[in-house]
Amino acid sequence: MKIHCILHVDFETPGYIVDWAEWNDFEVSYTHIYNNDPFPEMKEFDMLVVMGGPMGVYEYDKYSWLKEEQEFIKKAIDADKYVLGVCLGSQLIAEALGAKVYPSGIQEIGWYKIELTEEGTQRWGSFDPENRWVVLHWHGDTFDLPEGAILLASSEATKHQAFAIGDKVLGLQFHMEATPSTARGMYNVFKDELEDLQGQKYVMPGKEMLKREVYFHDINALLEAILDQFVGNS
Repeated sequence: MKIHCILHVDFETPGYIVDWAEWNDFEVSYTHIYNNDPFPEMKEFDMLVVMGGPMGVYEYDKYSWLKEEQEFIKKAIDADKYVLGVCLGSQLIAEALGAKVYPSGIQEIGWYKIELTEEGTQRWGSFDPENRWVVLHWHGDTFDLPEGAILLASSEATKHQAFAIGDKVLGLQFHMEATPSTARGMYNVFKDELEDLQGQKYVMPGKEMLKREVYFHDINALLEAILDQFVGNS
């Protein structure tokens, strides 16, 4: 399998997704959109991974590539590619398919539990029978569900946390790909902003967030099971 990743900033990388790909002998290529890299031809990949970033999907005046990227994502979906979106990536999928993306009015940053819906439990419930599902969040935007999407997970702060369309499109608002290293990279960029948000209900102190290393192991193991199921690799 050939996996192509779209990166919007240099500090939000695919993290554990690359480890999973390497263990399965999958090829990984990249479009660094912040460097104006071109998008590949559809024939050059089997799975598209759209990563996160601090920009809003609706900030077309600041980021001229947003429309082109959405068109590329829609083209990949129409071409029956596997398409996975993480955080901003999930929002871009939603927008590309005609749903609205907008500020939620709530910053959700840190380790908070998601609850699987009935459909989410059917798909993923066996991956953690104890129903822990504490994942890393780092977002302030949310989205309406695209037409035909099935809601898989919600949190107390954000209703639309994960969705699927058929068997080949998956959006995750949270960061299961994060490792201690990638999370530290995000924290180093946003630590001043994070400090300003302290005291909000769903914002965890950055240093406390990084200390919970066992959580990274748990989310990576869950992501591996999700990805294996997603591409029929189990």
